[in-house]
Amino acid sequence: MRQDLRNHEMECVRRKVNCKYCYLIEDRYLIEGQHKEECLKFPLSCPNKCDIRIITRGDIEEHLKTCPLEVIQCEYYEVGCADVITRKDQEKHNKEEMEKHLSYTKLELTTAKQQLAALETTLLAKITSIESAAQRRINELESQLQNTFQNCQWLNMASIKSLSGNETCPAFVKIPEYIKTKTSHQVWYSETFFSHDNGYKLRLCVIPGGYGDGKDTHVSVYLYLLKGPNDANLQWPVHMDVKVMLLNQVADRDHQAMTTKIVANRVSLTKTLVCNVDQFISYQDLYTLSTSCLFLKDDNIFFKINCLSPVVVV
Repeated sequence: MRQDLRNHEMECVRRKVNCKYCYLIEDRYLIEGQHKEECLKFPLSCPNKCDIRIITRGDIEEHLKTCPLEVIQCEYYEVGCADVITRKDQEKHNKEEMEKHLSYTKLELTTAKQQLAALETTLLAKITSIESAAQRRINELESQLQNTFQNCQWLNMASIKSLSGNETCPAFVKIPEYIKTKTSHQVWYSETFFSHDNGYKLRLCVIPGGYGDGKDTHVSVYLYLLKGPNDANLQWPVHMDVKVMLLNQVADRDHQAMTTKIVANRVSLTKTLVCNVDQFISYQDLYTLSTSCLFLKDDNIFFKINCLSPVVVV
């Protein structure tokens, strides 16, 4: 009723009021209920009944870190003292239990010294074992490399230079700085060479970083048939077997090889892809160190391309 509205406004639980401690403005029922239980400025007394009578709820936790009546472990608990005392009695406890604390400390130091000595012995044994194993492995690798160099190469790889563009098959192709080419994701093209005297013009393409199904796992190899100066005198379409080999630099065996048949019409513009192998050789096989097979040496790899089928010249 209108006549009761003034009294209701004073007693309404939805009336906005201020918290007298933190000055939050909220509904009266919240201020007197939930907020009263959570207000960080609400005054409380020390749980230990120390001389400080009034402490805000937000400062209780910090106060207990210095409260003289707070029950704590003896500061020598880490060395063995299990006594529980109030903070103000710590100094008195230290004086009364000095001999016991010294005994605990001495025992702890002795134990630590023994553990350190045992750890040192274990570490020295492990280091010795690792050094021995490493030296054995070094000796094995040195022996393998020495055998490799003593056996020398079945082919004088150092004499193989970049193609001049006029060589005929069998053509030897050197790819220098293999790692740099691979890590920089470069595509390497050889100079041109011919299937035979006055023959078909070819070019080898190698992608050390891999392409397609061989990306990041294999070396990819491609062979192109190019428009050449002899095309008018050659048989078309061309039918020719070509063998591409990644050379083993240790001995004339175990080469990584592929044989492909080139069947192509006369090149009308620039080039025609006649062979593509995304997974020519895996990195695992390429990097394998062996006394009998070594594809990658001194950051170089070598290819040999040979045309197998006889070519009929018109």
